[in-house]
Amino acid sequence: MPETKTPLSAMEKELIINELQNSPVQITIVSFGAKDTASFPEPVIIEANLTPLSVTGNYLFICRNNINSPVNGEKIRVSFYARKLGYYFDSSIRILSSGMCIPLAASIYRREDISKSPVNAKCTLTYNAKDSSINIDCIPMKDYDVFSVQKFESVPEHISENVRKMVRRFVQDSKKGIGGPVGNGLHLIPAARYLCSKLNPTDAIQGRKNPLDLLYLDETRLLLGDRDNSWNLELENEYTATFTFKLSALVTRTVALTCSVNDRLGSDEKKVCAVLKIIGCKEEDKRFLCERVLKK
Repeated sequence: MPETKTPLSAMEKELIINELQNSPVQITIVSFGAKDTASFPEPVIIEANLTPLSVTGNYLFICRNNINSPVNGEKIRVSFYARKLGYYFDSSIRILSSGMCIPLAASIYRREDISKSPVNAKCTLTYNAKDSSINIDCIPMKDYDVFSVQKFESVPEHISENVRKMVRRFVQDSKKGIGGPVGNGLHLIPAARYLCSKLNPTDAIQGRKNPLDLLYLDETRLLLGDRDNSWNLELENEYTATFTFKLSALVTRTVALTCSVNDRLGSDEKKVCAVLKIIGCKEEDKRFLCERVLKK
C-alpha cells in the first residue's frame, strides 16, 4: 500500500485530533493481510468517534457500525478526511466490551494526490463544450500494465473468478448485438478487473472531481475508467487524447489521438469503463506507439 511517508508535525496532528473529536467521522479501513484471510480485503467505510484515553494520553476510534467477524490484532490501514484533506495511518483492530476499536497511531500521514502521481506517461482527454474546451486528466491506474496485454494471471486472486465471468458476459453480449464490438478483446480483462474491484473512495481532497483512470492503450483503442461516472463520456462523442511520454530526464514525446466512444461497460451506474476507438493518428505517432510504447 504505497503512500507518501511524510508524517504530520506534532502541531498538525493536534489540529487534526481537535477537529475529529468534535463530531463522528467516516473512516475507511482495509486489511494488510492476505486477501483470503483478511477481515477487510477491500475498503470498508464505517462511522467512528475519536475518544481520548485519559490514562495513557492516547486516542481511540470507537466504531459505531456492526462489522462482521473482525479479528483482534489484525493490521489495517485507516483513511479519513479532516478539513477536506485526506489522511491515513496504520493501526490494528482491538475488540473491547464496547465493540470494535482502532487505536490512533503515533504517526499520521497525508494521502497521496492521485492527480499528481509521478508517472512516465500522462494523458489529457479534451472535448468541446459550447464555446470552450474541457480537459480531463487521465492517470495511469496503479498495478495495471497499461501499455501491455493484460492477462488473467495479473488479476488479484480474490476477484479472479468474477473477472472471468464478466469477460465471458461481455463476449456473449457482443455476439447478441448488445454493446459495442469487442474486436480482439484485449481491453476486456482490465475493464472487468476495474469493475469488479472496490476502489478506495478516499481521495486526497474531499469533494474534488476524480480524474479518469487510464486502464489500457493499444494502437486501436483506449480504455478509461470513471470511478463515479462524473464525466459521463457519451457514445459516439469525439475526444482528443493527448499523451506525453517521458523518454528520459530531458526528452518527452507528445502523441495526439482522435477517439470516439464506441462502448460503455459498467457493473453499476456509478462506475463505468469507456472504450474509445482510435479514429485518427499521425503515421509517425502510430509507429512510435507500436515500437517504443507497445513494443510491437
